[in-house]
Amino acid sequence: MTPKLAQAFKTFAETTTNYFEFILSGYVDEPLWGEPLRVWLGECARSPEAALRPDVAEAALRNLIALHLSRYAFSMAPDGMTIIDRGGALSAIQAQDGFLTLAARHDPGLAAHLAKLGQLHTEDTLRKMTSLIAKPRF
Repeated sequence: MTPKLAQAFKTFAETTTNYFEFILSGYVDEPLWGEPLRVWLGECARSPEAALRPDVAEAALRNLIALHLSRYAFSMAPDGMTIIDRGGALSAIQAQDGFLTLAARHDPGLAAHLAKLGQLHTEDTLRKMTSLIAKPRF
């Protein structure tokens, strides 16, 4: 990894950590993905190559997706699911995009794998959420 790319990862980690801390400041119960994401962002700043190990990068991507989806309120409507941005969704998407862009500069194959995994994980999570929301609660 070049020094320039390592510095880009450090900047990404700092920017994302600041955003992450801001949006979670209002949570009473931090989501399960919060602490692993904090640890991973610290790892990005200290050792970007370690943060890009495939297993670590995959877990981080899932946590970034959880961060993104946590910024919405979901409800069922007669014509499907309604999704309302509670604030911060765009920044969460930018964090995912920033990570995938940096990963592509390091290893295009890993980035392609992560992009596909991200798409599948997001679709699966939304499908599960729709199923849970649509269940009658009597």
